[in-house]
Amino acid sequence: MARYERFIYIIVVLTLLFAAFRTSPSSASLLERFQDGFVNVVKKVTPLVVNISAQGTVNTAASPFQNQFQGTPFQQFFKQFFTPQYREHFTSLGSGMIIKSDGYILTNDHVIRNASKISVILSSGKTYKNAKLVGVDPISDLAILKINPHHPLPSGRLGNSDHIQVGQWAIAIGNPYGFHSTVTVGVISALNRNISVQGQGEAIYHDLIQTDAPINPGNSGGALVNINGQIIGMNTAIATPSGGDVGIGFAIPINIAKNELYQLITKGKVEHGFLGIYMEPLTSSLAKYFGIKKGVLVAQVSPNGPAAKAGIKQGDVIVKFNGHKVSSPQSLLDLTLDTPAGTKVMVEVLRGKQSLYLPVIVGARPTGKVLASTTKTPSFWGMHLKTITPIVKQEDNLQVSSGLLVVAVDPNSLALQAGITPGDIIQQVDRIPIKSVEEFKRLLKTHSGPTLLLVDHQGFDRFVVFYTHTK
Repeated sequence: MARYERFIYIIVVLTLLFAAFRTSPSSASLLERFQDGFVNVVKKVTPLVVNISAQGTVNTAASPFQNQFQGTPFQQFFKQFFTPQYREHFTSLGSGMIIKSDGYILTNDHVIRNASKISVILSSGKTYKNAKLVGVDPISDLAILKINPHHPLPSGRLGNSDHIQVGQWAIAIGNPYGFHSTVTVGVISALNRNISVQGQGEAIYHDLIQTDAPINPGNSGGALVNINGQIIGMNTAIATPSGGDVGIGFAIPINIAKNELYQLITKGKVEHGFLGIYMEPLTSSLAKYFGIKKGVLVAQVSPNGPAAKAGIKQGDVIVKFNGHKVSSPQSLLDLTLDTPAGTKVMVEVLRGKQSLYLPVIVGARPTGKVLASTTKTPSFWGMHLKTITPIVKQEDNLQVSSGLLVVAVDPNSLALQAGITPGDIIQQVDRIPIKSVEEFKRLLKTHSGPTLLLVDHQGFDRFVVFYTHTK
């Protein structure tokens, strides 16, 4: 249906232009200028868009036998007991944009994720086989590559995505399915779209630009530009039941990338802000109770986190963050993520009938790697665990509400030998649902003999047996 509607839209536009062309010579001149506008934009922007090929290997728990036994009584058996870790080779194709003449290229994190070799092909055909990964931000799905050209490259003119409007022209340039320098045209269909993309790790897709300019696999990392040739977004995702374009594509606003470029190039990462609270939306009944229309309810405060240190308490309603009105948990999360760690902000909260203005020093958002190296967590058979609380669920972007999260695994440990990896979730101990590390400790103290664990590994359940009792 989307393709049909877009086809009708294009036919109507062309019909009107053709009618104008037939009415007067001046109308014909207008049509030519209209066409020349697109041609000039394409000539200007196409040299900025590159083709990216990433190669690497990943650990996978998928059984090499699973396809042979799909739909048979043995399917569950092989899923549970024959899911070893093995290395799988992959090649991904995508796009990127030259943002600095000395060879810095902006692309999506998911285009080059887990790659051991990255090749960049310019629109001229010049190939750079060993591009260097300079910086990456999985949260915003951004990455910076560096090549070493012999001559200055053309670099993109970054526009202001805050000024775009629904209905404006949008031109997408990229390498869909490996077809170099492909140009498609449409309009800005919507703004501030929030989507969930399966398999994209920590990536938070929010405030996206929606366009009906055709986008397909391989367009990721390519340019979305306006009629003036300014880059307003980076093509990132599509909504599709078939795997191909259906007229609903999404781009990261270029202003998000602009805010992160300096940190990505100089630090190799982005230190996103972090408050340390679990938020609840202000429903109509809660809004009536608190006597306020908009805000975010603080459901839980992380001990020793930035919010706790500033005096924010459970039950407070946050209404402003550094002068910006807070209308939803997503809006507060966006404001926090876009604030560099170490920044002092003023947070206005409603406590009872009293308005308080609390200075908060924004912290750095913890990641799995940071937690694994700095957080002191109990160790069992070499796996370091923490209880999944509402805050942990939100901070680590988990899909489950209870269990034990594996934050690190010691080298040469029994856990490592059993295939346990950081990010796994322990759900049961000897078929008993487990809800806290303390409960896990108590069960092990009274337990003797082999211990059977039910573990969620990347969305698949598997059983693991430990024969050595921990002390």
